[in-house]
Amino acid sequence: MTTFSLRIVDTVDSTNTELLRLPLSQAPPGTALLALEQTGGRGRSERVWESPVGGMYLSTALLPCWPQGLSLLGAKALLRLLESFGLR
Repeated sequence: MTTFSLRIVDTVDSTNTELLRLPLSQAPPGTALLALEQTGGRGRSERVWESPVGGMYLSTALLPCWPQGLSLLGAKALLRLLESFGLR
């Protein structure tokens, strides 16, 4: 059974880059990183990704053969973020 893990940070250069920097033991498949600001976000083909404060920027560590649960993981990340602001 795969477990999901959500890390929330205020600011990071890039959620994707940060997940790739972490060893597999700290960011196994199912780990999501949500930031409220990215200072060096990037999109496809290395395009700059505008990521100002006030947004939610999320990357998820997945194995190529493991797409199940992605929508659920996104919903869980959003729920935890809202709860961190006292919303239910």
